[in-house]
Amino acid sequence: MVPWGEGNSYIVRKAERGSGIETAFGGARGTVGHNIYVPVSDFMPLPSSVPASVFERAIANEKPETASQRKRDFLTYYELKGDTYVIKKEAPLDKRGLIWPLLDAGKYDMSQSEYKKGKNLSPVIIGFTITKDNQLKDVQILQSSGDPELDSAVQYGFTRASFWNKTGDTVPGKFTYYF
Repeated sequence: MVPWGEGNSYIVRKAERGSGIETAFGGARGTVGHNIYVPVSDFMPLPSSVPASVFERAIANEKPETASQRKRDFLTYYELKGDTYVIKKEAPLDKRGLIWPLLDAGKYDMSQSEYKKGKNLSPVIIGFTITKDNQLKDVQILQSSGDPELDSAVQYGFTRASFWNKTGDTVPGKFTYYF
């Protein structure tokens, strides 16, 4: 990690689907930040079951051409059993971002997600740098949640972001994801 420098620190705080986020940029003169932020929650483990009503609500709000594709994406990982969709295979990290927004549109309560239940999860803290040519580098987990699968999901989601740096220097940062 590049040492925290002498310039001003800049902290961005956000909330998403029942979790908190803090991104700290520091130690440089000038400005640095996100161009694009992708919700980290889009890459969390999918629920083992989803009420059919959630799926139906989500699809009902879609345009027909979009609904057809979203339905195919969902049915790749879920199958209907009675009035519940049950996961039939785990979705890889890069495919979870297709399913979580659909569940969100159907009013699935992510704050009650299985990956959070019954666990005492620590915040995941990621160290990183943003180079003077806007590249995300040196990404490393500094503190684990206590669950390697969640750590991977947070790290993967974080690296989907795009940054800018107008300092002329490499800027260190710290990203914290609170469950």
